[in-house]
Amino acid sequence: MCTTTDFIEKQGDIILTSLFWDCECEENYIHPASEAFCYVCGAVREESPDSRAIEVLKYTDTLPEALTALIESAMAITEPSFCSIPF
Repeated sequence: MCTTTDFIEKQGDIILTSLFWDCECEENYIHPASEAFCYVCGAVREESPDSRAIEVLKYTDTLPEALTALIESAMAITEPSFCSIPF
């Protein structure tokens, strides 16, 4: 059974999510896992790192709402001290 917390992984103080990945671009570097590559820099999903969950939540206005909602729910369960900005 798949749960919300399956989408994040804690590595020390860093929390990563497999729902998004980072390319080599300076801006707009977070991509949904459904995108196989970055059209700007040419980075490939399979060769790129997962995104930091906190960065995904920082840029929620430019990312798919359903996926960012999963990350927010998972963070609330995994990191109870996490508080999302209410705007």
